[in-house]
Amino acid sequence: MKTIDFTFLLILFIPSLFAQNKITIMGDENDPAIKEEKAKIEARGFKVEVAKAHPIAIQYEGKPFTAFELNDLSGNRVSHRDFIGKKVHLNFWSTACKPCIDEFPEMNALKAKYEKQGFKFLSMVPESVKKVQRLLSKKTLEYQILPNAAAYLKDLGINTYPISFFIDEKGIIQKVIVGRMYRPEQPNGIGKPKLISDNYRAYERALLAL
Repeated sequence: MKTIDFTFLLILFIPSLFAQNKITIMGDENDPAIKEEKAKIEARGFKVEVAKAHPIAIQYEGKPFTAFELNDLSGNRVSHRDFIGKKVHLNFWSTACKPCIDEFPEMNALKAKYEKQGFKFLSMVPESVKKVQRLLSKKTLEYQILPNAAAYLKDLGINTYPISFFIDEKGIIQKVIVGRMYRPEQPNGIGKPKLISDNYRAYERALLAL
C-alpha cells in the first residue's frame, strides 16, 4: 500500500470541541514530524490531541473495495465493475451533514481539474432520491451520486460523514480520509487563529498518489 505524507494537514475537526479551540491530529504521537506539527499548532493557541488512524481507515486501507450495485439519480444501474481499471474518489455523505455539504465546492473543483485525466468521481448517500434532489436544487455536486445507499453503508460500517475512499485501478482502497480537513491560520501572526478548510489539498494529494 502506498503511503502519503499528510502530516501538515491531517487535522480532524471535532465540532463539539470547536468552542474550546481543540483539534485532533491523526498520526503516531511518537513520530517526530507529528510532535513538531503539534507544537506549531499549540503555539497558535489550540489545544491539540494526537489520535491513531480512524477505525474505518484501519479496516479498509489496503483492502479490495466491497462490491455494490445501486441506481444513480437518473435510475441508471451502477456497479463496482464499472470502475475496474479506473482511479476513483468515492465520497460518502448525507443530506443531514452540514460539513459534507460545505465541501461540495472543493469536490467540484477537484472533479473539474482531474476528470479529463481519467479519474472517476462517485458519491453515495443513504437518503432517498427525493431528499437528495431537494438538496441539489440549492447546492450543486458534480459527482455521480448514488442515493438509497443506506443498507450498503451499514454493511461497510459507515455511520459518520463525510468519508472518502481513494481506490486504485485494481480496486484497492489506498487511502481513507474521515471528516473535514482543516489547517490553522493566523494572518500576519495577529489575532485569534482560525481553522481554514483544506479538503481540496488533502483530496488532491490522495488522488494523485493512486
